[in-house]
Amino acid sequence: MGKGKFLDFLVKHADKVKEQNKKSSRQETAQAEVFKSMKQKIKDARDGIRDQVDSKGKPIGLKERIRQKMQEARRENEEDPKVKTAPSSVYDSMDNRIEQLDRQRRARIFKQIAEEYVLDLSEVPPREMAKIKSSFTKDFDNLMKNYAYKFKKAGA
Repeated sequence: MGKGKFLDFLVKHADKVKEQNKKSSRQETAQAEVFKSMKQKIKDARDGIRDQVDSKGKPIGLKERIRQKMQEARRENEEDPKVKTAPSSVYDSMDNRIEQLDRQRRARIFKQIAEEYVLDLSEVPPREMAKIKSSFTKDFDNLMKNYAYKFKKAGA
């Protein structure tokens, strides 16, 4: 999913969260300003992303930046006396959606590995699979950051 498409997808998801929140009888309806802020933060995540680095000087990915921006939106909402604090489920839904996209990406990569090396991943015990997934997530994130750093250093 391209950068623009991913951002558009998350903005649309924010609209879905707004509608679900509005229809829910179990939670208080968040003010429109909350969703406007969320959508703006998603768009802001792209601004300056090329200059954002982690504590090791490696580039910060778009999903990580969006997570930071969602935390920022949540904090601002909690601190703004003019806007009623939204239910935590509003922000949790965005975090969960990003996490779901990461899980789907991992599943696609695991499927590619299984096909390439003719492996039956269903034979791996659940506890061992959890360890492998955890290790893979760390390794994959590091791989992505390292190559983003190399591309950036090469002029991208």
